[in-house]
Amino acid sequence: MKKRTKLSDPAVVLGGIATVAAGGFGLVTSRVTRHRTWLSDYKRRRRLPSLGPRGKMIARASGEVAQEHTIIPLTAIASARLWQKDHKGAAIALAAASGSAIGASFLFDYIMPHRFAPPGRRDPFEPSYPSGHALRASTFLLAAGYLFAREDLVGKRAAAVGTAALVTALGTDRLLLDRHWTTDVVAGWLG
Repeated sequence: MKKRTKLSDPAVVLGGIATVAAGGFGLVTSRVTRHRTWLSDYKRRRRLPSLGPRGKMIARASGEVAQEHTIIPLTAIASARLWQKDHKGAAIALAAASGSAIGASFLFDYIMPHRFAPPGRRDPFEPSYPSGHALRASTFLLAAGYLFAREDLVGKRAAAVGTAALVTALGTDRLLLDRHWTTDVVAGWLG
């Protein structure tokens, strides 16, 4: 007799989350491609607070966390910790998730719709959709938070709250520095 899968099974839950995120990513991409987001992006941009020198310094520093040269060593350290604690499957899953996000970030620069970036971006012709910072940071943080909590290496509540706060901060900094439109960051999170 075939075993029935429960809706509370982690594989089903994660599959559902991935499906919803992929659908959301497709919807946002469709709207961006058809130029249906520029007015709402512009309105949201105008409502953002301006940062002072200290705020800009903090936002720039937090942006470094989402760069490949930071994500790769963080992934290596976290994966090594999981491996050391004899959670080899989790270590491999974290490395695969981070590597996939980095690869997808580069791939998206070539295949996704290009549009003018906000004025705060150094090179207005450099692709801004989706935000590679948001994509890489959210993938690493969500995967690490989930895997460390699942393996009982950190508390579930601490992992959920800490991950949510960091993912939000590491996308919002791109908006506050005027480097990405809101839809760029949202698509990065969904990716």
